[in-house]
Amino acid sequence: MGELINYKVDNPPPVVFCSSCSVHGGPHEDWLRESSSKAPSTPYGRSKLAAEWILEDMARSYGISYVILRSCNVAGAHAQNDIGEWRDPETQLIRSALRAAREHKVLPFYGMNSLASDGTVVRGFMRICDLAAAHVSALNYLLAGGCSTAFNLGTGTGYSLLEVIHTVERIAQAKVRLQDVGRRENEPIWRVCDASKAQEMMQWVLHYSNLDVIVGDATAWDAHVHSLRRRLWSELLQHRR
Repeated sequence: MGELINYKVDNPPPVVFCSSCSVHGGPHEDWLRESSSKAPSTPYGRSKLAAEWILEDMARSYGISYVILRSCNVAGAHAQNDIGEWRDPETQLIRSALRAAREHKVLPFYGMNSLASDGTVVRGFMRICDLAAAHVSALNYLLAGGCSTAFNLGTGTGYSLLEVIHTVERIAQAKVRLQDVGRRENEPIWRVCDASKAQEMMQWVLHYSNLDVIVGDATAWDAHVHSLRRRLWSELLQHRR
């Protein structure tokens, strides 16, 4: 994921803030660039945009140098499957699909009935390790004297949500039962990030963000956590006896 250049304590130190492409809003904002309008449609997106404003104000007042990283849908796990996410309830599509398949439950599926080719909306996905590498690149950029700015991060490739589900089924070798709950109001059909600015200015390079790799890592992590939970539960029951 890269190494930091020599760092000397400064006052104030540079800041790298992990924001989100959800700060961009509107159903017609498809190809997301740094110049795209800022009109978030969710509380999460609004909270990220508010944090960006605070950081920009602090930079003007106190001379802080910063980089804002706006990521797309981040998924997957660490290559050795010893670091990942676990939420209950789950909100991320790939992990939700894996859990629904493993537990033989129906997955409520948003994004249907759009004008995309298979009737589902199209989104960009990025592997967590590429996002981690972007943070290192951003800090090195600032330590080398780079100006404060924002970078949108993504692969430039979009996948329909149904394509993601089919990839989960193929790699996990399990069927995902879907419940069509329609499309969210004002939800864009196609949203993919243009990361050319990040690639040019801070030499950020994507290494891992292939959908098969992302789903494969997520599947291995899900199996690892599920096995660990079963073992801990078994040990707890034995201890109670």
